[in-house]
Amino acid sequence: MTLFIVLGCGFGSIAAYLIVGFGYVAPRWVTREVEESIRRCPTLAKDPAEVAEWRRDSAGLAWGPALVWPLYLLGRLVTNRIASAAPLTSHELRIENEQKAKRIAQLEKELGIGGKS
Repeated sequence: MTLFIVLGCGFGSIAAYLIVGFGYVAPRWVTREVEESIRRCPTLAKDPAEVAEWRRDSAGLAWGPALVWPLYLLGRLVTNRIASAAPLTSHELRIENEQKAKRIAQLEKELGIGGKS
């Protein structure tokens, strides 16, 4: 009787682990990978067949994160924390300042308070 309880709990735990891995982690990993491919190759992304191929390729690779999802999620958490703590590069600061200046100019134009007309 105890053996059945232990086996039932063990199989239930394995099933829950695989359901989380293949039902939650893997599909989101595929979406993230396809979005990254679209960002890298926007001209190829106009072809639906190409995007479908990227999705199939990513789905084949999703087995890894689906099977080791606790380590995968922990790795993403740590990586995101490190990336958010790192200071911006000079390039990023320049882009950010340009975007702020454009936004300020746009708001001044809309409100009619800009120095340039």
